[in-house]
Amino acid sequence: MDAELKCITTSSFPKAILHVDMDSFFASCEQQRDPKLRGVPVCIGQERGIATAMSSEAKSAGVTRGMRLADIKKVCPECIILPSDYETFGLYSLRLFEIVRKYSDDVEEYSIDEAFADITGMRRSLKMTYEEIITQIKYEIDTKMGTVCSIGLAPSKTLAKIASKWQKPNGLTIISGKRAQYFLKEVPIGKVWGIGDKTEQFLTSKGIHTALQFAYLPEEWITRNLTKPHYETWCELRGQAVKTLQTEPIDEYHTISKTKTFTPASNNQSEVFSRLCKNVENACRKARRYGLVSKHISFGLKTQNFIHHGRELKLQYPTADPITFIKYIEPLFSEVFSFNLKYRTTHFSLHGLAADAGQLDLFGNQVVETKRNEMYSVIDKISAQHGKHTVHLGISDSAIHKKEHESPRSESAWRKKPENWLPGETARRRVNIPYCGFVR
Repeated sequence: MDAELKCITTSSFPKAILHVDMDSFFASCEQQRDPKLRGVPVCIGQERGIATAMSSEAKSAGVTRGMRLADIKKVCPECIILPSDYETFGLYSLRLFEIVRKYSDDVEEYSIDEAFADITGMRRSLKMTYEEIITQIKYEIDTKMGTVCSIGLAPSKTLAKIASKWQKPNGLTIISGKRAQYFLKEVPIGKVWGIGDKTEQFLTSKGIHTALQFAYLPEEWITRNLTKPHYETWCELRGQAVKTLQTEPIDEYHTISKTKTFTPASNNQSEVFSRLCKNVENACRKARRYGLVSKHISFGLKTQNFIHHGRELKLQYPTADPITFIKYIEPLFSEVFSFNLKYRTTHFSLHGLAADAGQLDLFGNQVVETKRNEMYSVIDKISAQHGKHTVHLGISDSAIHKKEHESPRSESAWRKKPENWLPGETARRRVNIPYCGFVR
């Protein structure tokens, strides 16, 4: 049957895009930092009360993401459960990107544990084949960081993503344009990067169950039935690199969202509203940093059972003033909140952000906005020097002074303990350099 598969493209590597995907990254960072943890089942998420990341040993023992700590101990009594240490994870992430940049200047830091890189044309300058290049990158990551990664190479980002997951963990897979069809016939359409649940349901209703069936569809059918992002995914599966690498830091935003999860879950209306207001302040602070305003906002609450309740609204004029947003949110919050439910997450988003060009006094807001802008200009300077919550709204005070995760079993992350700070470091000032594990 394989012989009957028609070739999607006759070009193997018009572009050479690699995707690095770290395996069990958070747990691996802890195992590398502390040699006593190597070869031992490790689970991250003590402060949340659930597993958020697991080592390969923990996965083999049956620990899964979202499993409660009590259930983890039943499945794997010897599992070491640690709090999330995002500062340490971030330092290892810097090291990851540093290694990849030795082989290409075009690197996209896609997430804390994923990177794309364009190595097109690097064979001559590095005097290596594409396979030798990605093999060397993998060797450096695995040996210098003490962690394990999977790498995929393909002519597009979407195919590279498929390649990196092909032999996970510890895999190295190359998908050339000429042989893409042999891989795509094994990939369910719902596993393709860029295909969401609703699109998957639509495609399967049309008899399209694999990535290859999707790639074989006529271009006219794609443009008639799907959106531009799905058309780009179709092109990428056919070996055309239409999704560019985001190699520069993001300096413009269309949406800013702030989400916080806390434990234990709460049905205290004042506490939950305070946590939501803290999200509003954080989102507005970021918007002001980039000179952006919005009049389209949304907020939501997530229950202990992961059910989401929220509202969306539009104001008369755009702003980045949290006081204004909170005034409009408060009556809607009372409609959403139920004393019969316990909430574990609050979420706030600014949509349709645009540059703050100063608004005409059509709604009588000019005087108030000007005074507020002057006030926040001073507050932001204070925050930059002394910490972002040094000056905050009274309504957010409870959330700011209360831990996000309170548990008698929870401990501070390793990098938050003063005995583990490097010389000259304080709670607010750290040495921002990549490092590869050290134990005192």
